[in-house]
Amino acid sequence: MKAAVWHEGASALSIENIADPEPITGSAVIAVEAGFVTGALVQRMSERPSMIFPPFPFVPGMDTVGRVTAVADDVVGLAVGERVYCDHFYGSHGMATVADRGFLGSFGIDPGCSANMARWGNGNMAEKLMLPAECMTPVGAAGDVASPALLCRMGWYGTAYGGFLNAGLAPGETVIINGATGMVGASGVLLALAMGATRVVALGRRRAILDQLEAVSPGRVVGVVLTGGDGDSAAVAEAAGGGGDVLLDAVGTGSDPTSSLAAIAALGPGGRAALVGGGLSGPMALEYGELMYRQISVIGSLWYPREGAAAMLDMVAAGTLDVSATEPIVFGLDDANEAARRAYESGLGLQHVVISP
Repeated sequence: MKAAVWHEGASALSIENIADPEPITGSAVIAVEAGFVTGALVQRMSERPSMIFPPFPFVPGMDTVGRVTAVADDVVGLAVGERVYCDHFYGSHGMATVADRGFLGSFGIDPGCSANMARWGNGNMAEKLMLPAECMTPVGAAGDVASPALLCRMGWYGTAYGGFLNAGLAPGETVIINGATGMVGASGVLLALAMGATRVVALGRRRAILDQLEAVSPGRVVGVVLTGGDGDSAAVAEAAGGGGDVLLDAVGTGSDPTSSLAAIAALGPGGRAALVGGGLSGPMALEYGELMYRQISVIGSLWYPREGAAAMLDMVAAGTLDVSATEPIVFGLDDANEAARRAYESGLGLQHVVISP
């Protein structure tokens, strides 16, 4: 099969023919229809960060939609020809806590993930992909209303979904989304609407993308351009009708904490903040008394529960999660390097880059 392969030390992907994957115990193989392309790939290839990767060479890429072509003998619940969404997050199960979580075909999180990353090393920049069967969720009726190129963004909706679950978002509440002009934040705007938020206050510095988000649901989505000044918190609180109930903080890695602090300060009494972004450039100083007296909760949230994919796909099928508001930018496999460069560009918002072999 054709694949885009990352060799150790290389700053670009190599388009090669490699062996087709064969299902091993607990797995299934799909023919890739659409693979999400992360902008972080270019940075990883050029800067060589200290991260846990699958053994080189490997095919990178996570968040995938395709049709099942083969299923291991011990797997039930998947059928050849069925369209599935693949969630590449994987870790051990059971009573004991085993620190071996990672995103298969992409990077590891915990120190003990190396065996998993070796066993399931390749990602979605190929004609076929093998993953644990538990990572695959049948698309079902969502496939009747949304293309694979739209649905492969599901992991980015899922990051927001996990944050909203952990923050206990309820219908009728007001949601503040910091970093709304990025892909996680923009996905969070759509998901907050799907989960019944009465008002969504979208924060960012790019007015054009905020305008696009407001157009998704005029009146329910309100954009606020942050200046980095002392007035940001008051402006956000006013847009939230006096204070938000839930904050989804989706700022990217290396961001300044100023916007996060302003957004937390704009929560009303009993407000809950879910931190789902890549991390700030330094420590974030929170006022102990403010958190205590106003009973503000600050929660870290990583990814989403396995059953979340089915829940979100049901929202798509029902029309409550309107993924048609997003715009996939599709590249063929031969143009994998161009796709990675396009994904690296900032300001994608409601757009995302897709590989379609």
